Amino acid sequence: MRESVITLSMPSYRSFFRLISTLRYIREKKVDEISYFSEGEINYSIIVNSAFFIEGSLKHFLELLLENLYDDENYDDSFCGRIYDHLQKSIYKRIGIINYNELFEVLTGRSFHDINTKCWEGIKILFCFRNVLAHGRPVVLIG
Repeated sequence: MRESVITLSMPSYRSFFRLISTLRYIREKKVDEISYFSEGEINYSIIVNSAFFIEGSLKHFLELLLENLYDDENYDDSFCGRIYDHLQKSIYKRIGIINYNELFEVLTGRSFHDINTKCWEGIKILFCFRNVLAHGRPVVLIG
């Protein structure tokens, strides 16, 4: 019998959509009196929530892809069953956008980069920026 993996990092839809609602409220009410500090918090929240949303969605997508590729009727302690278990666990053990791309390549034979280069590059930049902020490194703009 196949193991079930409980997804603790499902896309944070509620948090993400609350952020979108807040931004709509600010735009609709034409809130001009946002302090510099609050503006920074909003921008930080947009970056972090967007990265969480994408990461959770990628994990969920990889899990669904794996489910659809594997024939449940033939599941047993065979080689294929062990590979399935290993890949399923790998989805939740791996961290980082590059690791999700590697798993996608294993499952499909193609990389995210091959499917949509511009989108993939944008996602990589978002994750890099998120990591810079999350680890407290300074952000220097050169212009």
